[in-house]
Amino acid sequence: MSSVPTPIGRVERLLNLTAALLAAGAPVPVHRILDGVRGYDDAPAPGARPEAVARSRRSRLRRFERDKAALRSLGLPLRHAAAGYALDASTRASVAPLSRAVRRRLDAVRRVLPGSGRFARALAGALTRLESRDDGRGCAGPAALRFDDRWLRDPALADRALALAAASVRRRPVRFAYRARHAASGAHASRVVEPHAVGVAGGTFYLAGRCRLREAQRVFRLDRIVGDVELIETGPAFAAPTEEIDLRRLLARPAWDWHAPDAEPLLEVRVALPRERAWLAARRDGGRIVEARPDEAVAAEDDVVAFRVRRRCPFLAWLLGHAPRGRVLEPVGLERELRALGRRTADRHRGDRPRSGSTAAGAAVPGDGATRRRRPAPDRSRDDADDPSDATADLERLRRIFTVIPLIRARPGIPIAELARRLGTSKSAVVRDLQTALLCGVPPYYPDDYVGVEIDSDDGAVRLDMAARHFDRWVGAGANGPLLTEDESLALAIAVDALGNADADAPDGPGAGEAIDRAIEGGRELVIEYWSASSERLGIHHVRPVGIVERGGERYVVAFETGRAGPLTFRLDRIRGTTALDGEALLRPTAREIARALDGKERGPRAHQETPVTVAFRGEAARWIRDAHHDAERPASGGDADGDGEEVVIRKRAGSLLWAASWVLAHGDEATVIEPEALREEVARRAEAVARREG
Repeated sequence: MSSVPTPIGRVERLLNLTAALLAAGAPVPVHRILDGVRGYDDAPAPGARPEAVARSRRSRLRRFERDKAALRSLGLPLRHAAAGYALDASTRASVAPLSRAVRRRLDAVRRVLPGSGRFARALAGALTRLESRDDGRGCAGPAALRFDDRWLRDPALADRALALAAASVRRRPVRFAYRARHAASGAHASRVVEPHAVGVAGGTFYLAGRCRLREAQRVFRLDRIVGDVELIETGPAFAAPTEEIDLRRLLARPAWDWHAPDAEPLLEVRVALPRERAWLAARRDGGRIVEARPDEAVAAEDDVVAFRVRRRCPFLAWLLGHAPRGRVLEPVGLERELRALGRRTADRHRGDRPRSGSTAAGAAVPGDGATRRRRPAPDRSRDDADDPSDATADLERLRRIFTVIPLIRARPGIPIAELARRLGTSKSAVVRDLQTALLCGVPPYYPDDYVGVEIDSDDGAVRLDMAARHFDRWVGAGANGPLLTEDESLALAIAVDALGNADADAPDGPGAGEAIDRAIEGGRELVIEYWSASSERLGIHHVRPVGIVERGGERYVVAFETGRAGPLTFRLDRIRGTTALDGEALLRPTAREIARALDGKERGPRAHQETPVTVAFRGEAARWIRDAHHDAERPASGGDADGDGEEVVIRKRAGSLLWAASWVLAHGDEATVIEPEALREEVARRAEAVARREG
């Protein structure tokens, strides 16, 4: 009687299964997998007792079921058909060419990417595959670039985003408990949502989808989801949306365009704004500039801007932020409401100053003074972290092998040390992974059916001799670039969306983004027309841009201006127009000079230019501020929340009192300045000018 084959390790078995499915080119029946793929072929010898044969088959079937789940958890497109199982590489996403600016931004992502979590692993794999197919033009560039990376710092939230994105691709609804912005503190309700798109804005993940409770399109913040997200597998898949969901545009909608819990009739509102502000309102706030009617008394320096308004209160507060200019032309009743809002806001700032709360610097924090013991972080450099008895470690090894193959094929002779650095592991772990790959192949396992690995003993250079070429479909490129797994393609799509397209213009904008990117690349100078929020006016600036910074979901151009010392920042969406200057390219600053300029601007305006302000918010404005500013404080006594139950206090530093006054007024009578007194007076003066306006 012949001996039973010795069982092989799980990683080797999974590699053999993957190779066999890819090499077949057609669905493979289960019996062929169990009888022919190395790792499942340990059936009893011929002549064994029937119960032993049946027991062995049940054991191998359970092993195959576990391996199917493992491959799917890695994002491999394993599908089942009547004829058997297949890994169809053609179902994987093919990445279209990305611009040089986006490739530089993705390279910056790699440097801050956390090492744990499903999202982080998928994005790292996608970036590695992109690099393995790089044409040499990708990440080189003269300008350093910094961005808001808060969305990468919470692995659990990022993994939830990836799972919701996968549900949207499979068109499966999800169920979760959600705490809405308008809900009372701590309250949440169950929602069933058809997920359409997942994206990032302002460092936060969002989900856009059809809410079956509201029977309408809604946007949800993922950090307001309470507990786990349940994937609803039963029932038919939901229908795909009839039009493409642009999450960035949905999130850019102003507050008055969001659906309210108590529906209001849709209003067509026409307002008169100063011409130097009207273009900004049309670009950023969803308005459109229209012709003034003959019976409208509109000043020569004003433009008429039309808006579609679902919620009057936030719209009136926004318009109050333009005080004393800015008035409603129609409907007439809305102008009366604006004047009443101005009166209430002025009265709040002429009355007693509200309390500022007790969460000041130095206040006691629960647990303060106690010694907290932290569990030591695991040493990921240890080779024993890849213990083959650990199922999680096995999957990590398999993921590394799938990642390392395209790198070696794209760069024959790449040193082991560089592979270890890119994979975030040790050199011995890379060698062990390559030795595992040496043992893998496809049936019937002739010498040419195995992966060949050659390691130079002198310099550690690695080359592959894949005579069977059974991994070609897995690591090969499609017509538009490298093929990615489902998780990799979704993670890359979310990352690219989070960073934004550096070549994209603002809505109705004159191509400022593309012009600035060309100026940075070529060391050229520009003349820009720029709206300054601190001075509240348009100005002309002769600048030389050197880089881009991203903070709080906004993009800022860092530039040196003629006649000014030190670098300045200009928000990209406030640039009205650009003019390129002729002449020779200037000497490019060094990488250290650029990094120093960007680092300095990331810290904000210089301290001597700032004014400390303290503002109390209540009601809905308090919830907006609480979400946008994690350092917002709650007054110990509850303040004067007028029964709403929500009040927060925020302390920040403002570049000018003009900007601070507009910011406070844009929250209407739900914001009250605590200090300084000069800001209270400015807010009250502007609000009174609106209240006393004749209609």
